[in-house]
Amino acid sequence: MSALRTMLIFVVMTLAVPAARACEVCFGDPNDPQTKGMNGAIITLMIITYLTLAGLFVMFLFAWRRARAKRLAAPIETEGGLA
Repeated sequence: MSALRTMLIFVVMTLAVPAARACEVCFGDPNDPQTKGMNGAIITLMIITYLTLAGLFVMFLFAWRRARAKRLAAPIETEGGLA
């Protein structure tokens, strides 16, 4: 019961405070310069993140392919010497 009451008090207090509502960037005019700036910042951060992840993927792909090529090119040893 106390957890439900605590949750209810938290929700009421959150909705009652005007600062907890959406700002102009989220709730306002899409043609506002502040909104355009925020959208540009989000796009920039997404591009940097995805390019970094793509670079790591390509690095591991090349390392895997290089190790595979070395493994296939290595001579096979048998009990009597090289095959």
